[in-house]
Amino acid sequence: MVWVSLYWPLKHADWHGLTPTDLIFPFFIFIVGMSITLSVNAMQAKGITK
Repeated sequence: MVWVSLYWPLKHADWHGLTPTDLIFPFFIFIVGMSITLSVNAMQAKGITK
């Protein structure tokens, strides 16, 4: 599939540069992982089991 137009922040950077997308997505994945860890720990502290 060929994209005729693409919102520029979603375009991948060349090998020598970064765009906001290259920084935001990894940060988002990190936050999701931390949220899951904290919520599972909180549920275990309350005595909720799997």
